[in-house]
Amino acid sequence: MQILEPQQDSKARLQERVEQLRQKIQEQNQAVGSVFQELSAQQVQYSQRVGTLSELLQQVNHSQIALTAAEQELQIQQETQSRLIQEQRDKQRQLDKLEAQAQALQETQGTGVVEVLQRAKLSGICGLVAQLGKVDPRYQLALEIAAGARLSFLVVEDDRVAASGIQILKQQRGGRATF
Repeated sequence: MQILEPQQDSKARLQERVEQLRQKIQEQNQAVGSVFQELSAQQVQYSQRVGTLSELLQQVNHSQIALTAAEQELQIQQETQSRLIQEQRDKQRQLDKLEAQAQALQETQGTGVVEVLQRAKLSGICGLVAQLGKVDPRYQLALEIAAGARLSFLVVEDDRVAASGIQILKQQRGGRATF
């Protein structure tokens, strides 16, 4: 029996060693299972984050497209505004020029002077030579050429009215007139 005892001890140690190794294998299998579960969870999170990142990149792309469109629209609006401002300035210059021409025409025709004198309530003004006379339309052009600037002369009742008119025009800087 002495021969068997060392073998039985050896067998018992081997069985104990086998049991320890089985337990270690089981623990490592559990650890590997836990690692696989963790890896699986991480892969799910990774996939979710990749999906979220993809959505965010699409949103950024859409935002960039919208921003580009808005910038282009803004540029078009600014160009339109600049063009309209320039057109307004041009039209204002034209209007100023036309108003100056109209005023010059009134002054040369005497109507502006007549208005100044009428506002001053000067009595005794009959009107412009051109307003007082009537001509057959066939002779109108010939009369305008022959009379020239004399058509814009003011007709008044007497010299006193003419002197008063000159004085009023000087004071109000209402223009020039021939009486």
